[in-house]
Amino acid sequence: YNDSSFYGNQPYVYWHDQDHLLITFNATSLGTGRTIQSAKLFVYDIDSYIDSGTGSRAYKMIRMWSEASSSWYVAGAGDPWSSPGGDYDGNVKSPEIILPNTSNKWMEFDITIPFTSHYLTSLNDINNKGFLVKMEDYTYDYIVVAMKEYNTVSQRPKLVVTVSQSPMHGGDVGN
Repeated sequence: YNDSSFYGNQPYVYWHDQDHLLITFNATSLGTGRTIQSAKLFVYDIDSYIDSGTGSRAYKMIRMWSEASSSWYVAGAGDPWSSPGGDYDGNVKSPEIILPNTSNKWMEFDITIPFTSHYLTSLNDINNKGFLVKMEDYTYDYIVVAMKEYNTVSQRPKLVVTVSQSPMHGGDVGN
């Protein structure tokens, strides 16, 4: 929030109440023409200092951004967001979850609606735009979240997509 720093190569981030997590996946292995039954985003809470009952949702990003150079103010070098924190569709979102107020927990977002919206447009939208995760309630505390560079591979963000034929697992993760 209100930060011009770049966190794209960090193993973990301190997610404060007004911060937005930007997450993308390489979903090209999914292919086209599938019927999406569900899509789940799993993000690992390394350490939690958050108020009990704090809610969160994942939203469909509507603009490409650069992992290496995006911040609160810019989607990439010299390319400001239309709205600080990231450009997303407030109507295409996951159901709200309650964030854990204890450490070492998975946060599971049902992103079927935003994922399917991207998928029906283009696989490149999943790869290049992804999802914005934000807290719905304001708190003065934070959660430490594992990102794709985190040293414990099993605790990095995960995307699990179930299609009508069989479950497909997303590939590389971006943060």
